[in-house]
Amino acid sequence: MKNVKIGDFIEDLYSDKPAPGGGGAAALAGALSAALCGMVYNLSVHKKFFEEYDEDIKSQFFNGLEKLDKLKDKMVDYIAKDAEAFNGLMDTFKLPKDTEEEKQARTAAIQQAYKNSLSSPLAMTEEALEVYELLIVGANYGNPNLVSDISVGALMLNSTIRSGIVNVNVNLTGIKDLDYKASIETKCDEILKVNEENTKKVEEICMKKLGFKY
Repeated sequence: MKNVKIGDFIEDLYSDKPAPGGGGAAALAGALSAALCGMVYNLSVHKKFFEEYDEDIKSQFFNGLEKLDKLKDKMVDYIAKDAEAFNGLMDTFKLPKDTEEEKQARTAAIQQAYKNSLSSPLAMTEEALEVYELLIVGANYGNPNLVSDISVGALMLNSTIRSGIVNVNVNLTGIKDLDYKASIETKCDEILKVNEENTKKVEEICMKKLGFKY
């Protein structure tokens, strides 16, 4: 996906192809969020105000840049992973079901494919949460002229995570293992809670600095 032009990806998204879809769009938003945060960091570390910070804050920025570089690439990778998982699920529905043995094998394959399909957006949301701590540092100590970019990054990250959970739940509806479903639902609730708390935290810092009411 790294070599695909953004215009080509959007045209694919717009087309009648079933993939990429919402999962890929969510992953792209996550990549853009991490990239925006990285932009703020890059436009902060060589500024005069940055030299006045203590070594702890400086190291948070330099370490943060390394993390953001990896996270943005991981988010891009999830675009392809989501499409692959979806296509894999669709393939299982094409399996033969003429005999009882084939029916059982097909059912087992479908159940596993549903789990595979939800594992990608679930992992994406968990990794996307890591961007929040970096956005918070950027909001507090980054280039003051780029506070709005941190705000946009947080909103896009919120969308990534909420959208990812939607895709988890869509696949969860097809799974028959009730204990497995319950454990995933609990994990989703935890992710959404952390997501909302961190979105609010970043937005409060940004709105205060920008002097906006909302």
